[in-house]
Amino acid sequence: MRKKEYSDTDMRRKCWEELVNLFAKENSTIDEKKQLGNELHKKWKNMRDNFSRDIHQRKGKSGAGAYRKAPCVYIQRLQFLTDLILPRQTTSSLDNEYSS
Repeated sequence: MRKKEYSDTDMRRKCWEELVNLFAKENSTIDEKKQLGNELHKKWKNMRDNFSRDIHQRKGKSGAGAYRKAPCVYIQRLQFLTDLILPRQTTSSLDNEYSS
């Protein structure tokens, strides 16, 4: 995890509740708010997944042709996710002499 607050489930729950309260109508019932929370969560996951897929496709494989698809609609606004999506540098515990 990048942020220690993310592992705090109470804080995450409170943040989602704040989002629901921002988008919910004033006279919404608890069930309607739960449904709205589920819909917002699905939309967030969908946007994040689309952004991730777009970033990986744009990165492409070596020798691949140019990528001509239109960019993700929210690509500029979701740039803060780039550090979480792109693979991190890894090291191998295997010796190089055993590699073929």
